[in-house]
Amino acid sequence: MNSALINVVMRAAHEIERDGRLRSQLRRADSASDVFGLAEASNFDIALRAVHPWIARNDALPDECLILIAQRNVATPKPQGADMHNATPLAVLLGGREEGDRALSGLRFQRLMSASAGKDRLRQVRRALSLLKQPAHPVAVVEAYLDLQGESGARRFANLYFTGALPSAGQPTAATISAQGITP
Repeated sequence: MNSALINVVMRAAHEIERDGRLRSQLRRADSASDVFGLAEASNFDIALRAVHPWIARNDALPDECLILIAQRNVATPKPQGADMHNATPLAVLLGGREEGDRALSGLRFQRLMSASAGKDRLRQVRRALSLLKQPAHPVAVVEAYLDLQGESGARRFANLYFTGALPSAGQPTAATISAQGITP
């Protein structure tokens, strides 16, 4: 995982944890336009675009990521010394080798993968998060959402969902691909 992405996401997650008003606003938001004008959203937008310059200027992707970080089944690890580099990928939490092991059914997975960018994909990821048996790490949620924006990232997400296995050390994530200058 990219340490700059970890810092940006964890700073936002801690701010959301501390500010109940902000957390409520983000949880109620149906689209990126619902968080327009929030200072925290603007700060997160600037920071995320600095880490991922491939995000288009008029893209609402940072606001959508911020909405996902605030969801009930997304939580920062309680021990402050926890290693952020080992967050279990969201696709692994949702999937598994056998249909019975999966939190997200095959039909919901198809809906998620075919969802168009924006409101539809945001809605599908929120539904998927609500089905988790354990909270997801904020960095894993943001990385998965960024992965779903591109074809190669979506393939990686699908592979992790169906295998239910953690990625090998050599398998790049959205963060490492962007750091290399390749858009996901």
